[in-house]
Amino acid sequence: MSQDNLRETILANAAELFSQQGYAGTSLKQIATQSGCKAPSLYYFFEGGKLEILHEVVKRLFANIPVGIDKVEATDLCDFLEKFGNYFAIEVPKLLQKSEWVHMEFAQLSLEDRQLINSQDAMLYEAISAQLEKFIAAEKVETVAWMILCAYFGYGNFTFMRGFPVMGGDTQQFTHNLSAMICAWVDK
Repeated sequence: MSQDNLRETILANAAELFSQQGYAGTSLKQIATQSGCKAPSLYYFFEGGKLEILHEVVKRLFANIPVGIDKVEATDLCDFLEKFGNYFAIEVPKLLQKSEWVHMEFAQLSLEDRQLINSQDAMLYEAISAQLEKFIAAEKVETVAWMILCAYFGYGNFTFMRGFPVMGGDTQQFTHNLSAMICAWVDK
């Protein structure tokens, strides 16, 4: 196996183990064993050890969400909100399945680790804001971006992580209602 492939294998296996056992419940030895190498070999690729692996896994986990938002093509605000909701309905359950451990262990992570995760949320906020700037006045962008982010984070938390289906788990209906409320607020 080439060095690039081994590095990728280590990250993939670490992500899988974190997902199954949590960050705190996963040891470097487990990551190495799962990856077909010895624990000291991990330091060749990740001098910072498990913490550096965590950072790489988190960056990769959330990296595609802002890119996906950038690809949402819309004609107006309400169209964007509906299309964003459809994107959310497809992508977020997959992401939450892989990242539930991040949310469950967030409070126990170091300040630096929490800041890394928060920076990923900030990238998501920036991607949403960039889309909103096409359709609404600058003074409303920040409020609407946070409304969207918080609404979908809460919806995803209840519906996908806790198994409590908000509005019967009907993401399209949730999206439609949220879109209508935001559009009405922006228009007033």
